[in-house]
Amino acid sequence: MFKRISTKKTAGRRLTASLACYAVLIGIGFVYLYPLLYMLVNSILSPADLVDPSITWVPTELYLDNYKTAFKVLDFGNSFVTSLLMSLVPAILQTLVTSLVGYGLARFNFPFKKLLLVLIVATFLMPVQVMMVPRYVLFDRYHITDTVLAQYLPAAFGQGLNSAVFILVYYMFF
Repeated sequence: MFKRISTKKTAGRRLTASLACYAVLIGIGFVYLYPLLYMLVNSILSPADLVDPSITWVPTELYLDNYKTAFKVLDFGNSFVTSLLMSLVPAILQTLVTSLVGYGLARFNFPFKKLLLVLIVATFLMPVQVMMVPRYVLFDRYHITDTVLAQYLPAAFGQGLNSAVFILVYYMFF
């Protein structure tokens, strides 16, 4: 008899804890999804629906000319290719270089290896903002501020934003 009562209390506590957990998760999900839903609905509103304050969530008609105008005005194809070249190529370069450095540090013994690891950790602890001005001055002296080299060179030499973290992850992996 006592065993049956204690299991009912435990089951009730677990149910309450699960309901509280789901309520928190649904609340967090709503906070993240509400702006996306709001932008999606506003993107399919016609100009007449946009100026009508009585229409907020359900448009009177499905209006897709906003997308056509945006693709035309923003030159989506060119912008997309440029974004890929400015993000994908440095990411691949940085991944290759940091994996090579991490492998070299993990597999080979050489003088001052521990000092080098300490310096890598020190660069991880240094805020990114500290290096922004000197890096800009250096790139300006070499006249590469308006070229893709300003993105590619730091990634190719393991000096990207999170290179120290990636080197340490690869070092621990290897």
